[in-house]
Amino acid sequence: MARRPLGGLRVRHLMIGVAVLALGLFLCRGLWDIVEHDLYFPSSAGILSPGEPVITVGDHRDGTAVSSGTPCVVESDLAVDLDDCFDRRIITVKVMAGHNQGAIIEIPRRLLRKR
Repeated sequence: MARRPLGGLRVRHLMIGVAVLALGLFLCRGLWDIVEHDLYFPSSAGILSPGEPVITVGDHRDGTAVSSGTPCVVESDLAVDLDDCFDRRIITVKVMAGHNQGAIIEIPRRLLRKR
């Protein structure tokens, strides 16, 4: 009877184990990239496209008063890539409801969420 290397494990078992380990490391790396992105760029910092519907999540009283929950449409976002995404940047939006309906205002990104 032939001896099996490594206490009865066959080469095939080792190859399967290495493949499973490589797949696990690959998946962990992908998961870490997602977590790392969310840590650096929270949902209140992502790029908004012109025409995209958003809703305010905080009261804004700089010039034109807009209350939380007001639907708006993005007119412009000056961020062009993730390096420009910070939650204090100013977004130009058109107010779609309330007593300021139709007004175009500038509001910090941290006060907007995608609808």
